Amino acid sequence: LDATGSVTLGALSGAGNDLTVEGSSASLGNVSNVGALSVDAPATLTGTSYAAGSMDFSGAVTLTGDTTLDTSGANGDIAVASVAGAGNDLTVNAGTGNTSLGNVAAVGALDVDGTSTLTGTSYAANSETFGGAVTLTGDTTLDASGALTVASVSGAGNDLTLDGSSIALGNVANV
Repeated sequence: LDATGSVTLGALSGAGNDLTVEGSSASLGNVSNVGALSVDAPATLTGTSYAAGSMDFSGAVTLTGDTTLDTSGANGDIAVASVAGAGNDLTVNAGTGNTSLGNVAAVGALDVDGTSTLTGTSYAANSETFGGAVTLTGDTTLDASGALTVASVSGAGNDLTLDGSSIALGNVANV
């Protein structure tokens, strides 16, 4: 879907087909059974469940409710430029695929299963769980008012700042 203005989709079942959305902005309800989902616009996610073979949100994402991004059925990658959570939870499950995640602000609970690459500098949520290996691409701050859990970190020479009421941290290398 290519529009010069905004694109709004209430809900979509893709029958395994790919979907690319381009426009000045996008509003997406629940998405299921899409091959590759690519959104090349700032996106407001109005649904709760987004399931595809892979996902790429190249613009800022705003959550309007608790949201799950899931590519675990195909073990596909998930890329999200940035997230404004408005206090809502975000669960990201890429199976054995990788999650590339930019800055995160005002998320309730942030839960990232599997490996992840943090491309932003600031991750703020009530609680944060990174269940797989985390790779940093720059100096990074993980800021949780509650629990902060990170399975392992490869820093590539970048700084890592952790702030949480309780912190569980696995192996750390090159930080």
